[in-house]
Parts: sequence; C-alpha cells; structure tokens
Amino acid sequence: MYHGFSDAGYWSKHPSLDQAGPQSRPVPVPQGLGLPPGLENSLLVLPWNDSEMLERTIRLQGEEIAAVLTEPIMCNTGSILPEPGYLELMRELTRRFGIVLIFDEVITGFRISLGGAQQYYELMPDLTVMAKGFGGGFPVAVPGGKKEIMQLVADGSVSMAGTYCANSIAVSASNATLDFLRTPGIYQSLF
Repeated sequence: MYHGFSDAGYWSKHPSLDQAGPQSRPVPVPQGLGLPPGLENSLLVLPWNDSEMLERTIRLQGEEIAAVLTEPIMCNTGSILPEPGYLELMRELTRRFGIVLIFDEVITGFRISLGGAQQYYELMPDLTVMAKGFGGGFPVAVPGGKKEIMQLVADGSVSMAGTYCANSIAVSASNATLDFLRTPGIYQSLF
C-alpha cells in the first residue's frame, strides 16, 4: 500500500484475459482480494484510446455516469500516448452529458509541463490529482478543480483529509520544486 491508493478505484490493471471479458465489453477486475461484492457494478472499464467505445458508452449510459477517471497519458500501464482527438472527444462528451472529467496526473503532473498533461494538450478536466513530481520526492498530493466542485470540500459537504495535509516540509519542498520548474528552458532541457 502507498499513500493515495484506493481499492475502490484500482481495477483492471493488466487483468488476466480469461477474467477481462471481451474487448467490446470489458469486465471490471479488482486488483486484490477483500472487496465487497457488487462494487464492480458501480464501474465501467473501457479500453484506452477506443474513441468509438467511449462515445457509444457515454451516449448509451451517460445519464448514469458520474465521472470519467483517466490518466491523460496512460503511464500506469506503459506510457501510452492518447490518439489524436481522443482526449478532446472525452472532454466534449463529458461536458455534453454533465459528467465530471477527472485527470489522474500523479505521474504526468509537473513532468510533462508545469501544468501537466492538461497544459501540454491544452485540455482542462473538471478535477485533477497531482502528486510525486510536485514535491520533488517528498510526500505530497494536490487535488484541484473547478470552483463549484472544490467548494464542496471548502463548505464541508464532502470530507477531504490526508496524512500529510499542510505538512510544512512537504509544502516547502513543493515551493522549491515549483521555483526550479519555472526556470526558463527547464522542460526543454529535461526533454
């Protein structure tokens, strides 16, 4: 286990083919034991970069989908870039159907550009989670998003807590990391 892990959201990462279901309708497969029965019924798993399946699924079930959670570059399973137009279609469909688009930029945040993959691809999700690269090696996580969603945390409607919230060393490390990453030309030299 590591800080930030969630059994409820960690499904179908390299499932065995006999469990994964057909390409046209993947079956959610938990990454570990001990999850309550029925949790899989709250998830839809789609193949990455399959624009046709994404559009078909959202058109058929959009009213039932609360959020689409994805890495903007599939780094947690092999650094797979999005096909041209894939993220844009995802953004357009989620906006049209009132679905919250969440980018997991724990890996890509501050590594692809100062504003992460969303800045690089010029595409704004509704919520974002960044970590690792932000703290320069220190334990830090950064959720962010649209004011109307983040206001739910600010007014106490949604609880958000964390082991390292407001840790002065992690905040100092994050400030130093941001200062370094703002250096003109730093991303060009990293690339």
